[in-house]
Amino acid sequence: MEGKKMIRILDKRVSDKIAAGEVIERPASIVKELMENAVDAGADKIAVEIRKGGKTYIRITDNGCGIPFEETETAFLRHATSKITSEEDLDALDTLGFRGEALASIAAVSRMTMITKTREARTGCRLSLAGGTVSEKKATGCPDGTTMIVHDLFYNTPARAKFLRSDAAETNTITALVRSLAVAYPGIAVRMTSNDKILFATHGRGDQLAALSACFGAKAGSHLLPVEASIPGMKVHGYVSGTGESHASRKEQIFFVNGRVVESRPIERGVAKAYADKLFAGRYPAAYLFLTIDPAAIDVNIHPNKKEIRFDDDKAVTALIRDAVRRALAVKDAVPDLSDVLPDPEKSSRIQDAMQTEASEAASFRFEDPDPGQKQRRRVHETNVFGRAADGERVGSAASEQMALQEAAAALRQAARAEEDNTLEENVGETGSARMPAGTASPAKKVDAPFDFAALTLRGTIFDTYLLAQDQDSFYMIDQHAAHERINYEHIMEGIAQRKGASQIMLAPTLLEAGFADDDWTEPLCAMGYVMDAFGPGTWRVRGIPAFMDETMAREFLTEYIEVAQEGEEMEMRTIIDRAALRACKASVKANDVLHPEEARRLLDDLARCENPFHCPHGRPTFVRMRRRDIEKRFKRV
Repeated sequence: MEGKKMIRILDKRVSDKIAAGEVIERPASIVKELMENAVDAGADKIAVEIRKGGKTYIRITDNGCGIPFEETETAFLRHATSKITSEEDLDALDTLGFRGEALASIAAVSRMTMITKTREARTGCRLSLAGGTVSEKKATGCPDGTTMIVHDLFYNTPARAKFLRSDAAETNTITALVRSLAVAYPGIAVRMTSNDKILFATHGRGDQLAALSACFGAKAGSHLLPVEASIPGMKVHGYVSGTGESHASRKEQIFFVNGRVVESRPIERGVAKAYADKLFAGRYPAAYLFLTIDPAAIDVNIHPNKKEIRFDDDKAVTALIRDAVRRALAVKDAVPDLSDVLPDPEKSSRIQDAMQTEASEAASFRFEDPDPGQKQRRRVHETNVFGRAADGERVGSAASEQMALQEAAAALRQAARAEEDNTLEENVGETGSARMPAGTASPAKKVDAPFDFAALTLRGTIFDTYLLAQDQDSFYMIDQHAAHERINYEHIMEGIAQRKGASQIMLAPTLLEAGFADDDWTEPLCAMGYVMDAFGPGTWRVRGIPAFMDETMAREFLTEYIEVAQEGEEMEMRTIIDRAALRACKASVKANDVLHPEEARRLLDDLARCENPFHCPHGRPTFVRMRRRDIEKRFKRV
């Protein structure tokens, strides 16, 4: 007979490793937890350094409030936290961390050193741990703030270490994370270093667009459009790419809720709906969106790493994002600009010079003590933090630092361009965070009014394909076929949405074997313009088809629709509209069709009434522009 299984309490070292496995998946998990702690500590400067993808070395230094000497060991106990004190606090969280598991989990699977000092203390504390056990604690001279050093991740759990990815892959994950937090908190100067090389740096002046450009490069910021909207209890701001720029994946979509980087299906759906007929299939826009919402309306405690959150009202969030992004895409700056592909060499040279200066300032930031009388200690601190690692090794050289500054200059180029073009025209007050440090209000591009078609004057046609028009400061070319496709598409959508799709009655009705007993499945079809009625078990008589289809097109669509329905799936109305309307482009004006001036004017007037006049249903632009000042520069008039 088998012996009984005994129920026992796990050894602390075993339970700590199990718990750590839920929080610490890879080096990026450590960087996330420690950076969030630095933000919660009120830091306005954070330096992140890693080696070999964070597997052997992670160091995060901040100038926040620090930890009192007597509380340093307590900070590493599981569920020790200064963020909450009662159950009610969970319904009104305004900090990034709150569980008190981060330090205990990190220490359980690494060798760790913490150097910390509060502003009130005369000396700081150096605490070292291995596998969660304290090996050294002593007083030490150090600056205000906290430095966390993590060595040899998973040294005591080799099975976990085997599943880490390559150094490059882990570095990329950490870099993406640090970039996200740097953008979320533009009032915090952030510097990222990997293998002694500075990858990027932000200056911490509260300029969100400059932080975006510094972190993601000049190209990422070159076509961004400002987004701003609010409803009671919720507001969003940020930037999205114009429809002329897209990516093969959603990696350039980063969402923040109350300053927390999250993965959010409701926000993702809102973005997707805003771009539904503006991009080709399989292409995705860039979106950096900051949602501020009442903490009581969300639950951030549903994932061990706090990657996901739950909203009380998903639909309201999706609708707010969708409407805000749609408005952003309906302004003049959303029109593809010919000047974007005709760079100005003189301007590029000026931008390069400006960005070199900007990057040098950002990449070489120093921690400053609040007391001006502590200059000597600050010089020692700068040497310790930015000159040498904890073990005394030199972490950089003049040559590598200069190379890094040049790369940082290239990454920040767009910020200078934005300044030269005077696009940062007003201060919108709050950033996306509910807890930004004082003085970090972020200027943003002014949200423009919708595009004014009434200001356009037609000037003719070229190649019997492109209409020419101008307004006060720009010149436009309109693709007559793409424009007419958009007009027809929206006319069809409107008819279906209002359940008044126009029909054409067939001379000879067609019998259709569908195999359905009820008629619920025909409702969307009838809204499109099909005229159908039951004609025996599982058989339907089709007496009319949508006015925008010929018989062949109508039959093909019906066959496709029934196949999907018979598999137990449901075609969404939007999909039905898309598939039907895209077949209707045959009715549109073609390239090389000659239009009379009255027809061209009518086409432009009809386009002006469209919800999305900038793109055909396939995602191609309907028109492009070139600004007057760019034309004058080509002719050396300015």
